[in-house]
Amino acid sequence: MSESPRKTVVQTVVAEAANILNSYGPMVGIGVGGLVVVYGVSSLALSATGAFMSLTLSDALYWGFASGFLSAGVMGISAVKGYRYVTIRTDPVFNVALGKLRGSDRVTSLLGANIQSGQLKAYVRSAGHFSPNKLGWVDPRVQMLFNISGKDQGQQVRDVGRGVE
Repeated sequence: MSESPRKTVVQTVVAEAANILNSYGPMVGIGVGGLVVVYGVSSLALSATGAFMSLTLSDALYWGFASGFLSAGVMGISAVKGYRYVTIRTDPVFNVALGKLRGSDRVTSLLGANIQSGQLKAYVRSAGHFSPNKLGWVDPRVQMLFNISGKDQGQQVRDVGRGVE
């Protein structure tokens, strides 16, 4: 009879442990996973430090120059790409708009053949930016006003170019 109360105590402890693991199991898994990641990163950092400590002065200068040159190149390319992403150039937008006007049968029937652009060109450019009103990115755009003329008559054109080139 001494075994039956003991089984109930063991069963109670096991049931309580299972209940705790069911409740906190995902958090325990995340914690253990985090510990494994921290151990891996610290081991990697320790081995990299040991490798750097064994470098000669000429090796250190070589790798320092190479990594500096590489990081400067990456930053330069990133700056150019970032600038192109937030700005829009007016000349390609004008050329596309003029090409669409020249290719339109309706414009040719109204103005006549040989459609050319005049001297008047006005642009308003807006850079790309984050907008709190739209809660997101607003693409760069350019608003254009220019005149065109054909064989028969001339007109003014208003166009809005949007997007990233």
